[in-house]
Amino acid sequence: MVAQAFTKEHIESKRPEIQATVNGCLDEMIKGGCKEPVDLVEKFALPVPSESIYSILGVPFEDVEYLNSMNAVRTNGSSTAAAAANANK
Repeated sequence: MVAQAFTKEHIESKRPEIQATVNGCLDEMIKGGCKEPVDLVEKFALPVPSESIYSILGVPFEDVEYLNSMNAVRTNGSSTAAAAANANK
């Protein structure tokens, strides 16, 4: 069902958006001033692929923050089973 969204040509057409996502994440980390350690999973490794895939699949931008927060609950390892199950919904 989504195979066409992941062709080489379609992914290549998304390169500027993906680069903008990477740049935005890096800019946000730089704004933090490097005074404290940065959680690279939270600030980079989770949002870059998630937001890139959302874009490729055409997920509306206004849903990205909510989806990222649910994804974080599912993957952070410290959520309760109930919270993770709710995030999976």
